[in-house]
Amino acid sequence: MTAAQRRGLNDAVTRMWSFLAPAYDLPFLQQWVYRPFDDGALDAVVTTSAFHFFDQPAALREFHRVLRPGGLVAVSALSARQRRLQASSSSRWKPQHNASPAEMRHLFEGAGLVISDQHRIPRPAWTRIVSDLITVGTKS
Repeated sequence: MTAAQRRGLNDAVTRMWSFLAPAYDLPFLQQWVYRPFDDGALDAVVTTSAFHFFDQPAALREFHRVLRPGGLVAVSALSARQRRLQASSSSRWKPQHNASPAEMRHLFEGAGLVISDQHRIPRPAWTRIVSDLITVGTKS
């Protein structure tokens, strides 16, 4: 695919999501598309590159609810290494919240999950100010 074709495809995808986003974000549509699974229905829940936009305590409680006993939760999220970059999600300049490793542990444990692994994903030096943090827990 040439650069011009790639740019055209990117523009088409951007136009499509610009058109669909207002409907996609409607609460009733979100509830219908992502309707709550039954309690204990899932073996695993995995989220990548989105958790920093969630209501994190509520999401983890929901993950716990839908997991069977022994089920696994794996969250890969952006996590700033510097405290000043972990500003509250209520900041109008930063709508997401990049939890620290300690805060992720607290969130998981608060939702009733037992941490089995937590580590940062190695990145090139120029991107290390904000890195991916993987936290894995199980429902006991």
